Amino acid sequence: MVQRGLICVAVLAETCEEVLAAVTPVAGLADGITAMHVTGPSGGQPYTLGCVGASACAVALDTALYGVIDVKPEAVPVWSALIRRGLPQAVLENITYPLRLPEDFPCRDFVLPPRLMDVSFRPHRLFWSLCRRLWLTYRS
Repeated sequence: MVQRGLICVAVLAETCEEVLAAVTPVAGLADGITAMHVTGPSGGQPYTLGCVGASACAVALDTALYGVIDVKPEAVPVWSALIRRGLPQAVLENITYPLRLPEDFPCRDFVLPPRLMDVSFRPHRLFWSLCRRLWLTYRS
């Protein structure tokens, strides 16, 4: 099980890097007014973070937010993988904060989930959901 997880993280990191290399950078926005922690993001406990982030690079934005909540790369598998692959935007020391610094946010007690939840993709559920939406859209 662990091996499969490590392979998935490596594939996801590689895919992220390929997508980032192929697309034109666009603005990334993050709403961090209220975050979810402990068991989040789905069904987590609300945590008042009080920040909004923006960047021309999604990886840099994620890295900046990791600095705000004071987590280490080892705690975020995809982030660790992007650092190992040499993506400069994934290195916390390469991030500049034009308005406020991570220390300006009193959130050193933010708790990451102890275990990442598995997310599965079920094509048949997607198909039936799309059919239902189409039917609801065009029935009248």
